[in-house]
Amino acid sequence: MTSHITLPSPSNDQTYMTVSALEGGHIDIPVGRFLEGAPKSERNIVPAMAFLLTHSKTGTKLVFDLGLRKNIETFPTVIQKNIRDIMPVRVDQDVSDSLIKGGVNPISDIPYVILSHLHFDHIGDASLFPNSTFIIGGGSRKLLKDPYPQNPNSGFHIDCVPNDGRTRFLDDSDFSTTIGDFPRAYDFFNDGSLYIIDAHGHLDGHINVLARTSPTGGWIYLGGDTCHDLRQFEGGGFACERNEKGEVIYCAYSDIHAAGVHLDRVKGLRKMKEDSISTLSGNGKALKKLEADPENSHLETPAMMNAIYYEKVRISSPDLEEINIALRRLFSLGFLKCAQYLFRRYPILKSYSKYLVVIERKHN
Repeated sequence: MTSHITLPSPSNDQTYMTVSALEGGHIDIPVGRFLEGAPKSERNIVPAMAFLLTHSKTGTKLVFDLGLRKNIETFPTVIQKNIRDIMPVRVDQDVSDSLIKGGVNPISDIPYVILSHLHFDHIGDASLFPNSTFIIGGGSRKLLKDPYPQNPNSGFHIDCVPNDGRTRFLDDSDFSTTIGDFPRAYDFFNDGSLYIIDAHGHLDGHINVLARTSPTGGWIYLGGDTCHDLRQFEGGGFACERNEKGEVIYCAYSDIHAAGVHLDRVKGLRKMKEDSISTLSGNGKALKKLEADPENSHLETPAMMNAIYYEKVRISSPDLEEINIALRRLFSLGFLKCAQYLFRRYPILKSYSKYLVVIERKHN
């Protein structure tokens, strides 16, 4: 990995993406299945987040990941068992609901859905997006060669993505550019506003998104399970379960070496932020500005201001649901410093950082 990572400077009249976080259910995960050395008793309730991205010039909307679906009985049998025995889920509001509540019609307003990978907590319900083109990594073909139900032991349903010609598998030729420390990237709109990143390691076909969030140098990185716990950003290893003979019986990472290489590249973005990026401070002024800005009123809820208020950031009896809402609002508005303060103060929140790294470059 390079010692100093740079991203392209904005051009004149640079296009960018506005980003909003979308609720897509919650999943209760045993941390030890992902983080090496975590106690077997440690569990985290994490949001199955998705993101709405809107192009600043054309208004084109796309959704990155679809979270969980409400009807878990439509999952493959092996996934239903996994939910029942290992990772319980709760879906009060899916991504389609979230869009509708925000005034966006998933049937008519979303021409593209990008799925980071085909795990059950990211694919949502494709049938709720009947006119969208689905974009997935080319490696996903391998997972769909013998899908459920024709293979009753498969964890990938034949209908997890559309089968009517609306699914586009990205090929090697699509990843024809480099950006930062990422050697394989796809400039989706061909204007430097959004890059799809080849993120091989967690699952075949894994992809991420790196997008500009302002015309002057803001960026957001959407990692979609690049790691599963903040401690993996700080040196914690990827876990694999082994039997008494030392043989791997379960690993959440199909290529653990590649997953580590990719995570190191993402860590470079965090280093870039620390070394040469300016971000909004986690203080009361930033939150009061949010509260007073009518353009952001649709993103604000009483739960947010109850969970995070003024620079003291007091949480007397943390309510995970309220804090989850607060973090999603902070992420969507770029207030990463506020969220980072919470992560440091309340270790229970560490798993919420797995989805993205927000960075803003300094410009003189």
